[in-house]
Amino acid sequence: MSALVDREPVDYLARAKAVALVVEQEADAIERDATITRPVYEALAEAELFWTLVPTEFGGGGLGIVQALEVIEEISRADASTGWALMANSFSTGIAAGFMNDEGAREMFGGPDRGITAGMIMPTGKAVRVEGGYRVTGRYQFASGSAHATWICAGFVVHDDNGNPILDEAGTPDCRVGFLPRADVELLGMCIGGFAQLGRESRNPVCAPAAGNRYAELFSCPTRHATAATFSFESEVRPTRAD
Repeated sequence: MSALVDREPVDYLARAKAVALVVEQEADAIERDATITRPVYEALAEAELFWTLVPTEFGGGGLGIVQALEVIEEISRADASTGWALMANSFSTGIAAGFMNDEGAREMFGGPDRGITAGMIMPTGKAVRVEGGYRVTGRYQFASGSAHATWICAGFVVHDDNGNPILDEAGTPDCRVGFLPRADVELLGMCIGGFAQLGRESRNPVCAPAAGNRYAELFSCPTRHATAATFSFESEVRPTRAD
């Protein structure tokens, strides 16, 4: 992973406390409209709280889990639903930057319009390999924060042509997470915090949209590996880059 930016240390907790004032002012509107309001979204984005778990190499905060949770806790004191949505966005965004290859992460997070992700990383979908990527069938729930996300993620298990899960030498299924631009995903229903269900027709490939198959290889990643710069796990995860 090559260094893209050189930034001074940022006090994200202090930023969260400032944003919490905006959240408190908008709390009634959030409750009434059942979604994060535009002023709150803009305050969160301006304070860069969506990207606290993104590695600093891509312009993110590079925080650890505890520090990131302290930021979310501060927002949650002002409004629990906003805190929940921020948790969903910032954690899925951190996972996306940590798991995928550098080229995909650079396109999503390295430019001025840094991506915000939402979706369901649990591998509830079923996929088969096709030219350029994977074709995925499934329905996903609990896509908190999707109302203002720019990328939607969906977890799936890769199957062979006979419908059997592909296993590695240890008998572990090939589980992956795919990412699509928000405009390419159908959202079914919405409620407080920007929660939604995701729907996909079986004929539509989640990781190889008609707009270009490049998403298949850039934005799908195995879920058994993570980068040590973003997360530290104790169970069945090695701190190495994904293929």
